[in-house]
Amino acid sequence: MAKKWYITTALVGVLALAVLAPGALAAVTGNQVDSVRLNKMFDEHKQWVIQAVENGEITPEQGEAWNQHFDQMKEFHAKSGLDCHDSSGEMMGGPAGHAQCNSY
Repeated sequence: MAKKWYITTALVGVLALAVLAPGALAAVTGNQVDSVRLNKMFDEHKQWVIQAVENGEITPEQGEAWNQHFDQMKEFHAKSGLDCHDSSGEMMGGPAGHAQCNSY
């Protein structure tokens, strides 16, 4: 009898997970994932600038210019998404034309 109870409890648990898990996973939308990726990417870029200035690889003025550029690009990607390619596969339109950015 106890064995039957354990099996029944295990099956109910598995069914509950099967029903609840997709909803929990769907709570993280593409936009949230893009936001996390976006912040991580630009945080890493800004860390590169800090290191480059500290190592004397670029001047503080160049570092500020890079940070302004990264701020502009972060704003652009926040509005347009991270996947910006034109029909030729070039990033941001490249020499082949205008980019088609998709935000999920």
